[in-house]
Amino acid sequence: LDRLSAIGVNPGLELIVHQKRPSIVIQFGETQLALDKDIAKDIFVRTIQS
Repeated sequence: LDRLSAIGVNPGLELIVHQKRPSIVIQFGETQLALDKDIAKDIFVRTIQS
């Protein structure tokens, strides 16, 4: 979780999952990140209605 916090991914953060394969790509704010599977496995998301 320290690695996630260091890149700005913290509990309660609203993000968009753009891609799941071959790597996971998320976006929050103006930041878009491709995540390694070892890091992405620690992220749990739920769908919210906008």
